[in-house]
Amino acid sequence: MRTYECVIVLDSSLNETQVNEEVQKIVDLAKNNGAASIKVNAWGKREIAYLVDGERFGTYFALDIMSTNYAIVAELQRVLSISDSVIKYQTTAIQGRKRKFRGNPKRVGSFTDFDTDDRMDSYF
Repeated sequence: MRTYECVIVLDSSLNETQVNEEVQKIVDLAKNNGAASIKVNAWGKREIAYLVDGERFGTYFALDIMSTNYAIVAELQRVLSISDSVIKYQTTAIQGRKRKFRGNPKRVGSFTDFDTDDRMDSYF
């Protein structure tokens, strides 16, 4: 079974009921194509990093989909690409193990014992 994450940016001009209807359509599509479990994470309305079709803001959602059907991604991308309310989307496959931080978390961002002069000499 594979896990996919699909981040979807919807048009900011949609009201709450229209957004819920669009998300429900996408969830139903995934269920009809063999999704075993779907988790919806609403990120809310945010500013887009760059203009997409003249839009500065969008409503973000992330779907975590578990499925054995590998064609589910192609079908989701097909439907999302022709939908008028979807500004942008991206689907990625998530590996079985997630990378964990290795090291001492107390030293993250601490440059007190980092000698910049020695390191910079090696670059020039």
